[in-house]
Amino acid sequence: MMRKSFLTLSALFFFLSTFTIGGLPAGAKTVDDIVKEGTLTVGVIPYGVDVIKDPRTSEYSGVFIEAIKHIASEINVKPAFKEFTWANFIAGLQAGHVDVSVASTYATMKRALAVAFTRPVYFLGIEGVAKKGDTRFARPEDLNRPEVKVAVTQGTGEHRWLIAVPGPRPCHLRNDAGPRRGSGGAFECRDF
Repeated sequence: MMRKSFLTLSALFFFLSTFTIGGLPAGAKTVDDIVKEGTLTVGVIPYGVDVIKDPRTSEYSGVFIEAIKHIASEINVKPAFKEFTWANFIAGLQAGHVDVSVASTYATMKRALAVAFTRPVYFLGIEGVAKKGDTRFARPEDLNRPEVKVAVTQGTGEHRWLIAVPGPRPCHLRNDAGPRRGSGGAFECRDF
């Protein structure tokens, strides 16, 4: 019995030190509530190898999914997944639609005022990609030309960076986290 309690507490510590959790508004669920209900409701944002959504079955897999499934099994609950975007995952946490969120998210000051972030699982910088052989971009300032268009996903760290860097460049905002072409539309980055 003592070993099971230790494992449960260890799993919960891992859980709390790995993922984004909502702050504790009045009426927030406790771990006891989650265990009694038998379900841990998890917000997900499909992206990279962290959270993968199978387009044929809509089933989730990936590093974060496997971790949260393990944690759920340690406390004898089933995970239930709800999909969000980077632009709306905090609203889902605040509204109590999910108990936790597992995603590759940037812990910004504004977000940290709204929800609690745990220690990062890994660190990720902002990256850019251009066609092979394209030598127009030697430094970030080279993006500050009206003819340059940049594609980003709305609500991501890259999106926030484009807003913060002075320049006239329009960008293509995708409103989803998936790899579909043609989603979203062209907007001036400054309008976000």
